[in-house]
Order: sequence, then C-alpha cells, then structure tokens
Amino acid sequence: MINYGLLGLLMGLSSCGIYRQNVVNAPLLQQKGHTQISGHNSFSGLEVQAAYALTKKLAVLANYGDMGTKIENSNNNYFNKHSFKEFGAGLYQKRETGRIREAFLMVGKGTSERTRIRPDSTGKSLSGKASYNRFALQADFGNTKKKLEHALSPRLLGVHYSNIVDNTRSDYKDLSNFHIYAEGAVTLRYNLLNFLQITGQFCATLPLIRSGGGYNYYYDFSPFNLGIGLLFNINLSKPVN
Repeated sequence: MINYGLLGLLMGLSSCGIYRQNVVNAPLLQQKGHTQISGHNSFSGLEVQAAYALTKKLAVLANYGDMGTKIENSNNNYFNKHSFKEFGAGLYQKRETGRIREAFLMVGKGTSERTRIRPDSTGKSLSGKASYNRFALQADFGNTKKKLEHALSPRLLGVHYSNIVDNTRSDYKDLSNFHIYAEGAVTLRYNLLNFLQITGQFCATLPLIRSGGGYNYYYDFSPFNLGIGLLFNINLSKPVN
C-alpha cells in the first residue's frame, strides 16, 4: 500500500526553496551520431532534455525545465514558480561489456518565485524572487547491455544566487551568495522498443559549504527529486548497437 502521507511530505519538501534539482541528464551515449531526446515530469515540473554525440568521444547536452505556477493549498495561500535551462559538453566511452562512462561540464541558469496570493493582516503582499547560476561537474556510470538499463550519476555543483527581491525578510543581504552542493542520482530505464524507453529517477542533494565557510538556510533547497519520463534514441549516422 502506498504511504500517501510520506509521499505528500516528500513532495512538500521538494517544492520549497530557491534551488531545485532538475532531472539529471545521463544519456549513456554509445557512438558518434547517437541522439537522445526525452521528456520528464518530476517534483520540479516538466522538463525536456537532449544529448548528441559529436564524435566517438565528444558529446553535448541541453536541459530545460519549467514548474509553471504551483498553488499551495494551505492557509498561507502561496504560489511557487520555477524555471531552469542548462547546456553542457563532455566525454563518453563505451566498453564491450556494455558499460558506459561519461563526464560533463555544465552551466545553467534558474529563477524561482514564491508569492502570497492574498495580503497579510497588515495589507502587505509577501513575495520572494531570486535567480541563480549553476556550474556542474557530472559523472555517469551505467550499463546498457540488459533490457533494464541503469546509471549512477554523482555530481558537484557550484550555485551562485543573485537578483534577490524579498519583502518577507532581509537577512539575505548579509549572507554569502555562493554555495557548493553534492548531488547523486540513480536512473533506471526499460526498453519498450528499439528506440523508446521509459525512465525513472531519484535524486538527492546535500549542501556542503558556502564561500566563507559554514552554511546558512536562507537559500533553502529541495532535498529530493523524483521523476518519470519517456526517452527516444535516434542515430543520425547508423543504428545504435
């Protein structure tokens, strides 16, 4: 039986904060010309992703996600908005055993907003907005030999917050804007057809440090993300083995 209380708690934790994980793009590319396009739905909203193998070793990828406007059905009557876009490049290697290794450097930009729909008792409309730039170093370790594929993706993130507008509090003005996070994602994919897979992913985030040492909790983050999607594999030169 599904524990709906626990599921609701996870969704609540993952819908707060300025920084939210996107679905980790772990393409597991196999050869030159391998092209991958996918769509996902997660706690962070809808997302589309793409990856392309430029050569036998070099690849590029891109991600775009948009949570839209999410209403919180609570006494506070808040709505949340979030969007994120990212581009990256890196190296991949496939071995005869089916094991694939990848490493990517990525840069992305996100925006978040949390606004109270109704003014408070003083007539004040409470709102907080912020942007952030994210720099990521990501590794993927996967296997594509079996019908059920899997990938493990550890990554190290540098996140710089900016353009903060918040009339609910002012302590952020004295805080560091640069933070370092560690993330890890586990991805499972099942082959429905030669070119089509269904994919699911769990991702967790751990704050490590801010510039100047320590960590502050103004820049709350979403600690978990769960996503499900469909993934299309195409090859522009020859069929993928």
